[in-house]
Amino acid sequence: MGTSTLSWYADRGFELTAEVANKEVALRMDVVPIPADGTLELREGVELNSLDVLFKASVTIEGEPGQVLEAKVTLVDESGKTLLRIDAQCEDVETGERVPFKGDLEVQVPEEAPEKDGPRPEPLDEDALDWDDETTLENLVVSESGTAPQAPAEEKGSRGLKALLEALASLDDEEASPSSSSAEAPAALPAEPERSEGDQSMGAADEAKGLLELLLRAENLELEDGANLDGLVEGTVAVLALQLGPEAKASKLSSWLLDQDSVADLFIGDEDLAVILEQW
Repeated sequence: MGTSTLSWYADRGFELTAEVANKEVALRMDVVPIPADGTLELREGVELNSLDVLFKASVTIEGEPGQVLEAKVTLVDESGKTLLRIDAQCEDVETGERVPFKGDLEVQVPEEAPEKDGPRPEPLDEDALDWDDETTLENLVVSESGTAPQAPAEEKGSRGLKALLEALASLDDEEASPSSSSAEAPAALPAEPERSEGDQSMGAADEAKGLLELLLRAENLELEDGANLDGLVEGTVAVLALQLGPEAKASKLSSWLLDQDSVADLFIGDEDLAVILEQW
């Protein structure tokens, strides 16, 4: 059936950690806030916040990475047991197909949880999030292992979403300071593409190259010795033009890059890359 832990905190209400699967779908949730003020509302069924689902839930569909689009949880009594019913809509990142999922988990309701009038977490406002803030990232992002990311280490294997966001913030800072010199960038990394403030007409090739340079700058993309980015631009343009969701597009781009002779390795997961594509 799976495992679950339903916790109650006097200052923030319900939080759920769970793993549940059927023959096709395996779903995991890590410390996801449940917007219910008590057990009565939870028995009516509540929709989880979309950003909490995006960052704190993960799914595989037939063994391949997917994305949880939305989820609802309901507390039910059935056959003498207390169950938490999860109804979710997932997306196959390869095909973009929506895959419904329903699973029941036996759960222990905390004795201190009230029937009503407890705290209910406020929905996160995507527009208000500070993507450059370390605390925001640590609170929101769940890595592929299902745990919040730790402060980045110096080793190559620690590169991920935070490094990319820091590079993106650095790029924006340099754009805001025309006096900045590209000579200050590390010698091994290419200078960022020049973009005028508010420019919305960047060519597709420049946009693709800018993304590749960002990956390289954040040390999430490693090229073979002597290789450059020019040979990767055209294929990246084609992937970015696909009419797919960010997760599916990220999966396509990762696979394509790793198939190129000039690419030595890629140090970022599809979910993290999808966040960058959404911001890009």
